[in-house]
Parts: sequence; C-alpha cells; structure tokens
Amino acid sequence: ACHPLMNATVTNWSIAANQVHEAKCGELASFVQQHRRLPSSGSLPHSHERDLAAWLSQKLRAFGRCRLTPTQIDQLRSTHFQVAKLIDGHADDWQKRCSELQIFVAKEARLPYYHKGSAEERKIGTWFNSLRQKIRKLTAEQQVCLKSCHPIVAERIEKWLDPLKPWKQWHQQ
Repeated sequence: ACHPLMNATVTNWSIAANQVHEAKCGELASFVQQHRRLPSSGSLPHSHERDLAAWLSQKLRAFGRCRLTPTQIDQLRSTHFQVAKLIDGHADDWQKRCSELQIFVAKEARLPYYHKGSAEERKIGTWFNSLRQKIRKLTAEQQVCLKSCHPIVAERIEKWLDPLKPWKQWHQQ
C-alpha cells in the first residue's frame, strides 16, 4: 500500500512524462515532414534539431532496453516510416539475441551464465539475466519469442512472471 499523496504525485509524474513523449513525437513528425529527413546530432549546438536527434536516440536506446510502453512505441512508429524502420532495426536485434539464446540452450541444455564461461556465453547470459527486471515491460511478441526459444527458457520466464507459482501448486495439492 502506498500513501495517497505519494500515489497522486507518482501518477502526476507519469501523466506528465506521457504528455512530454506525445509532444516530442509531434515535434519529430513535424520536423521530418518539413525537412524530409530525420534530425541530425551533427547539427548546430543547442539547436532544436540537435535536441530532437538526442531525444530520438535516447528513445531508441530505451526501446532496446524494454523501457518504452507499447503506447510509446506506437507513437514513435507513427511519426514517420524512417523512425519505424529504426525501431524495426532494434526489433531485429531482439530477434538476433533470441536466436543466440535458442542456439546456446539447445546446444548446452541449460541457461547461459552471466558470470562465467566463454565471452559469448557471458554476453548472452548477461542479456538474458537483465530481462528478469524487465519481464513485465516486454511486449507480448517479445515474451512469445523468448518462450518459444526452448522449454528451459519458457520455464524460467514463467518463474519470473509468477515467482510464487511452485508454492501455489504445492499448496493446492
């Protein structure tokens, strides 16, 4: 339970952040429509274009780290087809990582370690382990992609989504 004032404050922050995101998407769409290109980070310092380029870059990183909501992703995609292509490129990275995880688990019959093993195993393991905190923010497609990698991965994802599941099953018997 959370204090009502704290809850109201956090709600206001969330609403404000969503409004800022929506406004920036509008600015990006206007810029691309007017200039027929994406904003460049190489433009003049302290310019509106450079600020938009930095904002877009930050949003693409956030997308890659599963920190954007589906609504925010849709808003970004709808600004321009070039922005949608950038997001698709990041989605391709996701597919690539899922494939690497699938190959590793199929070969080794276990999940990758993030703290030992080869450099490749640690890379895959670090990425997979980082998803634990982000699991509820993943899109449905991303969750399906992970679960379809291998039954061992699917079992771990289910455990992350409902850590009390084994306890519940044991007490239902």
